[in-house]
Amino acid sequence: MTGSKAIPQARIPTATYRLQFGEQFPFTAAMPLLGYLKELGITDLYASPIFQTPPGSAHGYNVCGFESANSSLGGDEGLLRLTNALKEEGLGLLVDMVPNHMAAHLTNCWWRDVLRFGRNSRYATFFDIDWNRHQGKVFLPTLGDHAWEAAQRRELQLAWHDSQLVVKYYDNSFPLSPESHILILREWLHLERKPIIAELMGKLAHSVRSLPEVDTALATLLSDSARGLEQALKSFNADPDRLMTVLDAQHYKLAFWRLAPEEINYRRFFDITDLVALTMERSEVFEETHRALFKWVHEGRITGLRIDHPDGLRAPRAYFRDLQLAALGDGPLVDRMSKLENSSQLPLYVVAEKILSADEQLPKDWRAHGTTGYDFLIALNGLFINSAAEPEFTRFYGEFTGCVADFHAIEHASKKEVLEMSFRGDINELSERLWQLAQKSPSTRGLSRHVLRTAIVELICSFSVYRTYGEPETGRSNAADAEVLNDALSAATKAKGIDSAALQYLGSVLRTETAPSHELLEFIWRFQQVSGPLTAKGVEDTAFYRYFRFISLNEVGGNPGRFGTTLDHFHAHCAAKARSWPHSMLASSTHDTKRGEDTRARLNVLSEMPERWQRFVNRSSALTARDCDIVSGKPAPDANDEYLFYQTAVAASGFEDNWPALATRVREYMLKAAREGKRNTSWIDQNTDYEKALSQYVERNLASDSAFVQELLKLRGEIEFPGVVNSLAQTLIKITAPGVPDFYQGSELWDFSLVDPDNRRPVDFTLRQEMLSNLRSRSTKDARSKFLASLLTNYRSPEIKLFLIHQALRTRNGLAELYRTGEYIPLQVEGDRARHLVAFARRLNKETAITVAPRFTSLLLNGAKSWETAANALQGATIKLPSEMSGLFEDAFSGEVIEGDALPAERVLARFPVALLVARQA
Repeated sequence: MTGSKAIPQARIPTATYRLQFGEQFPFTAAMPLLGYLKELGITDLYASPIFQTPPGSAHGYNVCGFESANSSLGGDEGLLRLTNALKEEGLGLLVDMVPNHMAAHLTNCWWRDVLRFGRNSRYATFFDIDWNRHQGKVFLPTLGDHAWEAAQRRELQLAWHDSQLVVKYYDNSFPLSPESHILILREWLHLERKPIIAELMGKLAHSVRSLPEVDTALATLLSDSARGLEQALKSFNADPDRLMTVLDAQHYKLAFWRLAPEEINYRRFFDITDLVALTMERSEVFEETHRALFKWVHEGRITGLRIDHPDGLRAPRAYFRDLQLAALGDGPLVDRMSKLENSSQLPLYVVAEKILSADEQLPKDWRAHGTTGYDFLIALNGLFINSAAEPEFTRFYGEFTGCVADFHAIEHASKKEVLEMSFRGDINELSERLWQLAQKSPSTRGLSRHVLRTAIVELICSFSVYRTYGEPETGRSNAADAEVLNDALSAATKAKGIDSAALQYLGSVLRTETAPSHELLEFIWRFQQVSGPLTAKGVEDTAFYRYFRFISLNEVGGNPGRFGTTLDHFHAHCAAKARSWPHSMLASSTHDTKRGEDTRARLNVLSEMPERWQRFVNRSSALTARDCDIVSGKPAPDANDEYLFYQTAVAASGFEDNWPALATRVREYMLKAAREGKRNTSWIDQNTDYEKALSQYVERNLASDSAFVQELLKLRGEIEFPGVVNSLAQTLIKITAPGVPDFYQGSELWDFSLVDPDNRRPVDFTLRQEMLSNLRSRSTKDARSKFLASLLTNYRSPEIKLFLIHQALRTRNGLAELYRTGEYIPLQVEGDRARHLVAFARRLNKETAITVAPRFTSLLLNGAKSWETAANALQGATIKLPSEMSGLFEDAFSGEVIEGDALPAERVLARFPVALLVARQA
């Protein structure tokens, strides 16, 4: 492969389908689904992480070994069988890769080796550990109390376990260092004068790397008699002072979990102490973690990668380059670099889970095909939010809840709170590094640690994006990052108590206005790696759970302060994608979204009827007031949580009448939301009284005989049909817009899910297979008119969504090159109802396909549940085509044929709420 001059072209998926693998859904469970997925129109399976994890992992992102496929999923053999089956069906395999971190778990042999040998471990540099803190030990905040108290209660005990000396803490068995072995062996030698013990002590004293040999000898010795070692261990376990001498001899420091934010000395994934960051910028780390992965890539078993959390990496640009170089094989690096630099193609399909904020663009120098699609999701969802209703929603939300602050203020306050709560140690480290830099110049030597720390806090909380990307070699930013930094500096100058000299100095460092020393570059790298996790935890996982004006907007990568997307903005987004990132993923639901796609689609209808929503809330509040409790002198739930409950119950109820199941789902969601918001309770300090009151409130009001349920059913009856139309419209747009449409498992039917774990419930694939088979037999062209009428009459059935996906993907697959490389052309709509339509064309040479989708349909329906009413209301609206596009078109759904360069909307959408018009070739 590496001997040829041309770079092999990456396999570009037409449509992907995400599966969440786990112990209850191993590789073998996917194999019977492949025929169904292919028939649906999927071209590539998209797998959650497949590497080894600790037992019981629910998601796969806590990798504990990169050497082989997860044994609980079927291991390498299971992966081999799955990929063989995929090849037989002609399907590709996109795999979720986690390069930023691993599980800080005792089943992770690399991590265990570091705990045992400390800096002497061959893996010591694999993990991002600050060895200059805690006397060169790893700080492990895993105890329920301080180590001395745990030792006194005998919760910490030395033991011989799995042929190793360990310190046990409940189910955890931490390995003991070679140095502490000598202490224990010395005690054993005192009890039993065996020459072999002295010999083993001598070996350890000579070389700590002889520990495995010593363990083997100990195992042999203990097979004859374990009494001496047992007595030695008991003597330590019975005396907390002596036990602490052994603990002090470890290369780790067991500590109270509450000390983590201040004292932890390894970089984490966000603020999760069980996930330790890797130093992926080191070549040996990249090679060790990617060896098995690229073996499968070169065998043609894996055809693409989704890269998790690239913002955690020190040098994302270099990482994406290294992925593509590895995909080229094992030839000389200089040859592979030359090929990559001189080609516009990439050998491996790669998408980045990069969360883009506002109008941020993916860095052009990343060797990837685009993002995982959250940016598209935000633009798409905003299309169906009626921006004209913003003042009414803002006013009423403020009146009902008392929350009058705008989202930006809540976001900034949330970041600062989370910073001090979870990232205090990271900021202290940054402050110390900046202070050390400041000491090198007489002009900045007078800046104190305090004023520098304040400057860092204000600046990092003023960032409008997750992070910037200074060059690893120079620290210098590109023009876009420089603008972000300047805007953040400008905002930070307005903060109360800010020292302007300290902020100015911080800005000069981040701009690398002086010659970049290693210390300066290290500060920039650390700053960049802290800002991303802080934004994720401060915004997505805090501010989004505090500001509930309109929760459809509270989505990953979104801005709840921006009420909707203009049609021009959406067209510009899609046109830019077609030009720069034509193979980027297009998402509407993922394993990480806050709400399912159809949950949002229904919520968006409420933006069309603000007065009706206000009546519902006021009426519901009066009905549910008796179910509120008083906790610490205040209502529980408070008005803000109550407002969230009403939106959640209306949207997440779907078409269900199983109220006990819904109550359970909503209760668990409300508890998670309250803890994430950290206003009345939190994960760290749970307010059990508030949580009990909140749970009872949800359960009482979602009982089938409650007065609230009756009110909910009235409103649901009014918005469910326009919600269905929204769902169909956004689904068709996703399938036909520039990029690769992705389908989250199960979302081909109604997806009224909430945030995880609700969106990770088991999927009934048998139902889906049977439904698709039934649809195919009923939707023949001869019976299409009657079939479509049946779907619209029974719109609550998910058949209507499945039919749309099947037909649209079949059309897309038949026009693969058009959708892969074709131009994106916004189409003008004329007439009084123009704002109710989204229309665009995809064009390549003489091939043309036109998408037409409605929005704000409750205003067209005026209470009716007949699509004919909405179609008639579109009279006068005309879709104008460029003269070169005029011709004969056939609709992929209805089979109707239409001709001309001015297409009447009421005719285009007469029989089905959306249309996909394909030009007939002359």
